[in-house]
Amino acid sequence: MARVPSPEAVAAALVQAHAEPTAGLPDGRRLVDHAESSRTGDWSLRSALVRFAQPEPTRAGAVLELIRRTDGALKPHRRRLEAAAAPTHPGLAPDLFEDDDGALVVRADAERSLDAPASDLARAAVRLPDGDAVVAAYVDAAGEDPTFDTIPLLVVALELDAIADALVAWACVHDGPPPVDVVDERAAAAFRRLADLDVPRETGGRPRTARGRS
Repeated sequence: MARVPSPEAVAAALVQAHAEPTAGLPDGRRLVDHAESSRTGDWSLRSALVRFAQPEPTRAGAVLELIRRTDGALKPHRRRLEAAAAPTHPGLAPDLFEDDDGALVVRADAERSLDAPASDLARAAVRLPDGDAVVAAYVDAAGEDPTFDTIPLLVVALELDAIADALVAWACVHDGPPPVDVVDERAAAAFRRLADLDVPRETGGRPRTARGRS
């Protein structure tokens, strides 16, 4: 049976990966810009929502509210997140790591992009076994950083990023029904996370949920 790496080993591998050179890395899809980043066919989440709103106006409106709430909460931290530059890993998952002569490292063929290390820590928190322990071990190893306070909000951004991927894939071909199941599942998760973080709802009436219930 393969040995399961400890959170400390995973954290050390990420610290090492984030210290690698950044020259030549793409800088077009930072997690803080989840709604505006250009994706396949130059679509962004916002532009895909315009198309999604044609068959699903209520769901599109609910996602837009989630975007505004998330972006509003991230606004005080945006400059720091934009200034932070490290090789991060959009596809962060357990299989991204490998053993190298007894030391855990991030695979050399892993996709890398320029972003704040906090974005990878948000991914680690939700995608890796003992994710919270990995984040804690990383902070212990790398030291405190003001951007680490944004990790719970960047986890919300990951939910919206998943909606973006699904909507853009549909908008590019605009064939068949829109991915409402993905939108509903991820929007509900983002809604719960924002509530847990006490990010306020928008005023001016009670918006409907992604499923259209009031």
